[in-house]
Amino acid sequence: MPTLPVFILARALGKPVVWSPRGALQATQDWPDAPNLAIKRGFEHVANLLRPRNAVLHVTAAQEARQSLRRFGGMAHAIIPNAVDVPAHVPRRESQGPIRRLLYLSRLHPKKGLEALFDALAHLPATFTLDIYGTGDASYVRMLEARARLSNGRVRMHGHVEGAAKSAAFAQADLFVLPSHSENFGIVVAEALAHAVPVLTTQATPWQDLDRHGCGRCIDLPNVDLAAQIAALATCDLVDMGQRGRAWMRRDFSTAAKVDGFEALFRGLVMQKRLEVIA
Repeated sequence: MPTLPVFILARALGKPVVWSPRGALQATQDWPDAPNLAIKRGFEHVANLLRPRNAVLHVTAAQEARQSLRRFGGMAHAIIPNAVDVPAHVPRRESQGPIRRLLYLSRLHPKKGLEALFDALAHLPATFTLDIYGTGDASYVRMLEARARLSNGRVRMHGHVEGAAKSAAFAQADLFVLPSHSENFGIVVAEALAHAVPVLTTQATPWQDLDRHGCGRCIDLPNVDLAAQIAALATCDLVDMGQRGRAWMRRDFSTAAKVDGFEALFRGLVMQKRLEVIA
């Protein structure tokens, strides 16, 4: 709600604005079944009319930029990824035995692809298990719980988790799976990697570099067999992959890197304003 009044005030005062929609614009673009879609699109139309000339859209990934700017032509943008806290120490992971412990930790919502994950688990060997952490709409959660009860104990639902309990969930997992249909960033992917857990996710997220960094896979979910992808990844050295992911998070997604990015953005806007005044 503060967005439109801030745009009006900034425009009246001639001040620059950095706008961080946190994936809201991308969600409207990607998810045709999003609630209150007509209201959201109306808001976007009004925001486009009211935004100051020198407004900058802050996005967390190139994919979010492309999808968010489709209805905001000509708007400047800055890509500054979210930061992730990398624990100083994580439990030492031993070589895996026959069990492959899959982990899902995020909001429980149809766009997250959980039903595809349930279907995939049914086609995997009985040694694979799935732990689900998160909350969502009560009716949707009840449906997932009903499916979990039919899994002979292979699917365990734990509800919301945070802090030390979240770290413990990562520590017990071999592979993190987020089969999402839409994500602006997917901070939980970064959190899993920071805890040395390799990740399997989809091209609907901005994590295409998982393959390049050797710490997971980013798949085209509608056109691949999710169960086969999980099974293939489970044959890899997941411990080594997790360590590569942890090193990547420490190097490129630290708090210091994010602070430096915003400082450069803010300084640039202030300098541009000063040059306009001098001119």
